[in-house]
Amino acid sequence: MKMVAEHGVFEPEVMAVLNELLTPESVALDIGANIGVLTLVMARATPRGTVYAFEPGGEASHYLRLNIDANALDNVVVEETAVLDVTGRTSLEVAPDGSAWSFVSENLHSACPQDVAATRLDDWMQTRKPGRVDLMKLDIESCELRALTGAHALLARFRPIVIAEYNPLIFRQLQDRPPAALYRALRRYSRFVYALLPGSGAVRVVSQRHLDLMVSRHGLLNLLASPRRLAKVAGENRNLPRSVRHFVSLARQHNRRVHPDLAWFTSTDVRLAAPTTVTAQLGDTLHVDVDITNNSPFWLSSEYPAIPIYCGHRWFTKAGAPVGDHPHPHALPAAAVTSLGEIPPGGRKRVTCRLAAPAESGAYVLRFGIVQTQYLWIDDIEPASGARVDVEVTEREPSASA
Repeated sequence: MKMVAEHGVFEPEVMAVLNELLTPESVALDIGANIGVLTLVMARATPRGTVYAFEPGGEASHYLRLNIDANALDNVVVEETAVLDVTGRTSLEVAPDGSAWSFVSENLHSACPQDVAATRLDDWMQTRKPGRVDLMKLDIESCELRALTGAHALLARFRPIVIAEYNPLIFRQLQDRPPAALYRALRRYSRFVYALLPGSGAVRVVSQRHLDLMVSRHGLLNLLASPRRLAKVAGENRNLPRSVRHFVSLARQHNRRVHPDLAWFTSTDVRLAAPTTVTAQLGDTLHVDVDITNNSPFWLSSEYPAIPIYCGHRWFTKAGAPVGDHPHPHALPAAAVTSLGEIPPGGRKRVTCRLAAPAESGAYVLRFGIVQTQYLWIDDIEPASGARVDVEVTEREPSASA
């Protein structure tokens, strides 16, 4: 919640839509409420309605209740359960850094999981028997599709507005499903699907390609699906002709000839190749050639302001343990990355990475991967995108003159 601390707001484009669309009598579901920032917005917009805040456990649900009590809100019901496509129990993976980030994953498991309750919204509806549901907000770290799958009866009965986070790389990392499946599910629910763009309001999504280009521009988005065309929604790009023009404008900025001025690399369709084995002596500086193939529809560029993309490297032991402090995308040391210049969609390039050998002799694994500043390592999402080099570091042999 760094944005709340620094700017006093969190996802202002979502806050604006909630204040526009909710009425004093509305019933809203905040699924993935975390500590309750958007829960408070919903509750204040629905003084005679009800907000059901779903947060399965951990520190987040504790602070959620504290925030509700501190704001004296009597129209919020906390549901300590995960929302999925099954009812029962599930493993909630909790980040160990105290960030209150938690997730349910088919692929990734943390060191400190929690056993928590899980429910289908259709089963929850049978228990709670709400008289209406006007809006659902889903921000559950790539489980949005699973939640919608378990809500067929609720969606058919109440036809609520649905707001769902769309984060392709997190989706690929945590689930065994393509992120486009979430967009397709929203389109099956409604032909009126909008992207809520930071600083630009709402833009109706023309196609999957249009959505991909918007995500490349912003990193992640919230999508809004309405069963009916909305008379008002934040921003001016509500109608289809304007959205088509928006799509065309983005397509002109993202082409194979000229790279855009800024783009988040939200694809895993990149491949690195390097020598499989290297030998070195203590104190050596290694020069390793890495071939980069960009199979994605997006540019790779080390020239983007604030969020440049590099070829980075990390050292591991043979057992897979990190060696030294691994470079974090938010603070990349120059020694850990190599500029790749610009690589267009479908392009290939060889870069020479210059790096120091580890300080102790032994067998190591050197991993090369694409990393974007302020974002992430692509090979953490898709290991096959990176290159692995086995490195044997030996004691330095005495010189002949010695």
